[in-house]
Amino acid sequence: MAPEQLEGKEVGCAHRHLCVRAVIYEMATGKRAFEGKSQASLIAAILERDPLPMSSLEPMTPLALDRVVKNVWPRNQRKGGRRPAMSVMN
Repeated sequence: MAPEQLEGKEVGCAHRHLCVRAVIYEMATGKRAFEGKSQASLIAAILERDPLPMSSLEPMTPLALDRVVKNVWPRNQRKGGRRPAMSVMN
């Protein structure tokens, strides 16, 4: 679920990017990007923390893929300006 949706705000196209990258993260590492023992702890994880770098869980992860996925998480997008994930791709 998008952080905007968790906060009751309108969900934009960034939500789709977050979903795709969360799936890539899970496919590459075998673990979910965000986990919690309850819905409340899962929501807190999404809003407050970045997942571990993929390369720390799966050392064979290409660094470029790790960077693209890392830069899309909610805290990184709130820093303003251009979306970090897009700047990594250019």
